Amino acid sequence: MEKHLGPAIMLLMLRTSATPMREGLMRRAWLPALPLLLTFASSASAMPIVVPDGLGPGEQYRLVFVTSGTTRATSFRIADYNGFVDDIANAVPELALLSTTWTAIGSTPGADARDNTGTNPTVSVGVPIYNTFGQRIAVDNFDLWDGSLETPILYDETGSEAVGFAWTGSSIEGTSAFPLSGVVGNVVYHGRSFESGSTWVTALATNQNAKFRLYGISDVLVVPEPTTGVLVGLGLLGLVVRGQRGTAVRERCGGAH
Repeated sequence: MEKHLGPAIMLLMLRTSATPMREGLMRRAWLPALPLLLTFASSASAMPIVVPDGLGPGEQYRLVFVTSGTTRATSFRIADYNGFVDDIANAVPELALLSTTWTAIGSTPGADARDNTGTNPTVSVGVPIYNTFGQRIAVDNFDLWDGSLETPILYDETGSEAVGFAWTGSSIEGTSAFPLSGVVGNVVYHGRSFESGSTWVTALATNQNAKFRLYGISDVLVVPEPTTGVLVGLGLLGLVVRGQRGTAVRERCGGAH
């Protein structure tokens, strides 16, 4: 109960310290942000970070996650895997509001992961890529496919930890290798969501009928110019989220001793 009082207390403080004229102005400024606070405050401990810290208006970036759901790797059609991650992402309101397309970091016999996701370093430099916990996993396309990540993808579409295997059908360069479909010996390459070395994408080849997760990545996103009310609201929301996550981390660390 106590962890959800942050926004209400801050609103009360602002209200009691304001003159009637300022109160009216502040109420109008808060209106656009209030639905966000009321909607997200109760679920702030499990929500994806859609605009990572340190990025300013106009800057470009991409988001990546590992799906909470699992699937087999039997289809030859890359569109099937793209549809799978896109549906999962758009079932989360915070991600759906981005109005972007999500594609699978996966290769079939006819499509390389780096081309399917628009991350081919021989075609474009690309932009920074972040997981849904706000951590940067790669500086650009070259960094994504150089054999290691800055930090594991690890988090699912809700921003929750998702430790497991993810189908990729890809080499460390993002090209087709033991591709999705199982056309090569009925096995497909998968990666480990919790690792940042080359095994994030190429850990082992496993039978295509196993049910593993997939990695999903957004199109290029641009940090918007927020209105005053939304900026204030999201700023306070960010403080609440960071406070709750800090508490959760301390609790986990305390439990580990």
